[in-house]
Amino acid sequence: MAPFKLDLSSYVRKPKSTMPTTIENLIQNPRFITTYLCEIYGLEEAKMAKIGVKNRSCVGIKGNLSDSSRLTVTVKLYSGVTQVYHWFVKILPTYNENNILVNEFNIFQNEIEFYTKILPEFKKMIEDQGLQQELELDIPEILLAKENSDGAIIILRDLAEDGYGQDRDENGDRFLSNEKAIAAVESIAKIQAVSMAYQMSQSQSLDKEHPILQEVGLMWASESISHRLISMKESYCDALSKCSKPDSPTLLKRFKRQFDSSERLKELCHQRVSVSDGILCLQHGDFHFNNLLFKPNGKGGQKVMIVDWQLTYTGRRPGDISYLLMSSLSQEMRDDHQEDIKQRYCQVFNETLEMLDTKDGFISDPEEEESMFDEEYNKSLAFSFFLSCGNVMFQKEESQGGNKTKADFSYDICREAAEKKII
Repeated sequence: MAPFKLDLSSYVRKPKSTMPTTIENLIQNPRFITTYLCEIYGLEEAKMAKIGVKNRSCVGIKGNLSDSSRLTVTVKLYSGVTQVYHWFVKILPTYNENNILVNEFNIFQNEIEFYTKILPEFKKMIEDQGLQQELELDIPEILLAKENSDGAIIILRDLAEDGYGQDRDENGDRFLSNEKAIAAVESIAKIQAVSMAYQMSQSQSLDKEHPILQEVGLMWASESISHRLISMKESYCDALSKCSKPDSPTLLKRFKRQFDSSERLKELCHQRVSVSDGILCLQHGDFHFNNLLFKPNGKGGQKVMIVDWQLTYTGRRPGDISYLLMSSLSQEMRDDHQEDIKQRYCQVFNETLEMLDTKDGFISDPEEEESMFDEEYNKSLAFSFFLSCGNVMFQKEESQGGNKTKADFSYDICREAAEKKII
């Protein structure tokens, strides 16, 4: 029998992946961790004796548009020094229940562009005017962001390690207190004012400079995504139809009439990203309690950090705040404090513009400003209300511990929308 001969002439070794595909892949691959330690902190690989990585996702904030986790990285150097680093890591998923959002609309790339290009431009403008101390933006510190054909990764400073977190209210819900709602709108007002000042100083809109912002802003008007809105609508209508309140059938009819087709939803989406006159502001795009972290500021108030900028876009100024107030406040809180919260937003927005020496390019009459903002706010309410109806999916079917059922929750927000003539 002739000896067997293995022909390796056509064999090509598969190149090593240059990007982790999952959190587990990152943790189990020392090559990635070592590379990132060198890139972020300037450490030298030859001086590292041992590296340990602890996954703390069980107590962290888990995103639903990325594979993410809190990691503690411990580095022992040959010199005897031990250094500990705390990361919040987000990895572009190879598969995700929101794959269309993640891949087709490049929302991971959108967040990377925000952290590596847009935010640095804002900070440079602030620094050029010597306002670093007076005008701090409440956005997590980016440590590293990389993307290529193999994937993408974002590493942020772990805010939980700095004392930031989310709290439920006395009823177990994640509705914001008045104090936290004010902290949130003050923070977004500063960011949006800076975005307006930047565009005025550059004489160019952000979406022209960064086209991906407009693409993500129009995402909900696309054919491939509109079915998600229709599915959300059907889920909400199903919950409301189970309510036994006498006027619930009437409310259901009003809701269906306001949002009668996918074309109507597309129209509302287009409205929020276009204005006939004026400048569009940077919007977070998902500005609600899940993406707000708080900690006491030491002065009796709250400090806030706004996280998850994957859906950021340019749009009408009240887009974020109307969604926050509709989705993240109880009805009682809206009834008692909504106008005060809106006024505080406008006050901080205008103060920030004045600080950046751009007030002369905006409206100078406070009453006219307030009137214009209210008009824009009211225009944004329909879409913000519709998106907030998605919270119904996370409610329990049956009441437990005083929490409202899906039917109760659906009825309450629809009744409020009818009272405010949103539907």
